[in-house]
Amino acid sequence: MTPETESTIPLGPKNDPEKATQPATHSRSPSKAWMAARSWARTIGAEEFGVERVPEDMRTNQSPRDLFTLFFAANCNMSTLATGFLGPTAFGLGWWDSFLAIIFFNLIGAAIPALTVRFGPKLGLRTMLVPRYCFGWWPAKILAVFNLVDALGWAVVNTLSGAAVLHDAGDGNLPMTVSILIIGLVAIILGFFGYRVLHIYSRYCWIVTIICLIITAGFGARHFINVPMGHGSTESLKILSFSTAIIGFEVAWATIAADYSVYMRENISDNVTFLWTYAGLLTSQISIELLGAAIGSLCVSPDPRFKASYDTRGIGGLVGSVFEDIHPGVRGLGYLIEALLGLSAAAVITTNVYSLGLAMQMVSKRLLVVPRLVWSLIGSISYLAIAIAAREYLEAVLQNFLLICAYWTVPFCAVLLAEHFVWRSGYQYDVAVWNDKKVLPYGIAASVTWVTSTVLAVISMSQPWWIGPIAAGLGGSADGTDISWILAAVMSVVLYIPLRAWERKVWHI
Repeated sequence: MTPETESTIPLGPKNDPEKATQPATHSRSPSKAWMAARSWARTIGAEEFGVERVPEDMRTNQSPRDLFTLFFAANCNMSTLATGFLGPTAFGLGWWDSFLAIIFFNLIGAAIPALTVRFGPKLGLRTMLVPRYCFGWWPAKILAVFNLVDALGWAVVNTLSGAAVLHDAGDGNLPMTVSILIIGLVAIILGFFGYRVLHIYSRYCWIVTIICLIITAGFGARHFINVPMGHGSTESLKILSFSTAIIGFEVAWATIAADYSVYMRENISDNVTFLWTYAGLLTSQISIELLGAAIGSLCVSPDPRFKASYDTRGIGGLVGSVFEDIHPGVRGLGYLIEALLGLSAAAVITTNVYSLGLAMQMVSKRLLVVPRLVWSLIGSISYLAIAIAAREYLEAVLQNFLLICAYWTVPFCAVLLAEHFVWRSGYQYDVAVWNDKKVLPYGIAASVTWVTSTVLAVISMSQPWWIGPIAAGLGGSADGTDISWILAAVMSVVLYIPLRAWERKVWHI
């Protein structure tokens, strides 16, 4: 297959996304290895194709409600709980300030992936192909590399968060390495099959997870501590730092959101896809992050066994401790709950594995000749190796990774959405040229804006390993004040609009 040739996605009967036989068309005969790989994919029921555009006549009657279940299910896991957990443990917040921060910043953050998910039905393009219409051919490839790193990083974070409770479920007899491999194997099998299996799995897996989380909340409620809210400039610093973690968690979905809506009918209303996605993200993240903040409060409990459990086995030990000192049968139930919560990480890791394969194909046209499922397998081996190496550092990995995600993703999303709403309102994209670098924009305006805003975010950040000069200059504490994502978002819009107007005037693209 020549990289420039657009292939049709083998979905089969229009009303059934699960039966697909429509062959792809190519300008020259594909290699025997290529055909053998595609034939094998069909045999096992996996999705054959990758980043190729899904044309209108190959769309299905897939309900937009699937977006709710997919994003809800993908966030019903320990990594979401661990994000809320950072409020009291990593940022030193109390209960009510953690509560308010989780509500407020998720209301803002969830809107961004809910806006980008709309590109899927309207354009039939995966999320990271849309930037080609503002960033151009080569800068979009750089962004694809960043997205690839993000997919690997999220797979590591989600695997570690699930393995932490699975390790505790084994009462210390199940090593972290084995826990990681168990969760990774489940995720690889699901992610390997692609779009169809992801949506089917997501319709039902969240039910078990929610029941487990409710039971955990029920047994933990009598132990949760109402940690007092802070005040003054130090409190502001903590809130802003926590907000960066929350926004980083939310906007990470924006780079892959449309990957899960490309097979939907193009006549589906933007408002419908936005609302289902927004509701799925918001309800899952707020509720589970709040539970994470409540569990995090146990670290300052007057009962020393909670702190001891946390010091010994991290967040997994803290979750397990709420089932102790009641009845042996309750502790047995706790082990079962922890095992199920650990395995729930597979729901979100599958999205990482799926999008990781797509990200690889976007880096180079030559990589299109390797099926997505092969790249997903290679990426899975990579993230498992990294997760095993970082198995003792979940909280540090999660905190740093969430913040770094926000630094580059927020300005990227600001540029992408500014281009859409200012110049391409009504989806004025020539989808026929998605893979033709000769007619795509040069991307000068977008690239300059993104680099400038990302650098601004970096010098405005406050992390244990780096405090930017702007953050330090604002004061508030010895660590300064982190306003990175806020400045990056504002700078992106202010800088991009005049630069893009100039670019369009000079080159008319």
